Amino acid sequence: MGVAARFEDLPTLAAETGLPQDTITTTMTRYEEQVIARRDADFGKDRAYLTFAGGPYHVVELLPGSAKSFGGLALDPEGRVLGVNGEVIPGLWAAGEVAGMLGTAAIGEGLGGTITAVYFTGQRVGANAAAEALHE
Repeated sequence: MGVAARFEDLPTLAAETGLPQDTITTTMTRYEEQVIARRDADFGKDRAYLTFAGGPYHVVELLPGSAKSFGGLALDPEGRVLGVNGEVIPGLWAAGEVAGMLGTAAIGEGLGGTITAVYFTGQRVGANAAAEALHE
């Protein structure tokens, strides 16, 4: 798929990306219902931007990382902590601030991009760690 892809319909998107079709359908149905109601009960999106016209659908692959670091642990793309020689330290995972994500008074407290990165890496790394633990 690459880092970004365009799909004309949701079944093709699910098949090509490996995302669960039932989750995609449930999510998109709920969003469409909220568009019709002109109220985003999940995220409070401004109704001026609450639109839905069907496909095409665009998918972008996201991986943990940071645009700037204030220190922190070295990670592989899955969120595993790396030792001083670049080897994975078994069972040790990191996300958010401890992984060198943005977020100090030097760049402005309350920066929205910071919390997004922390939430995203926490979800992604948490899922990876859980999957590894379940397969051990």
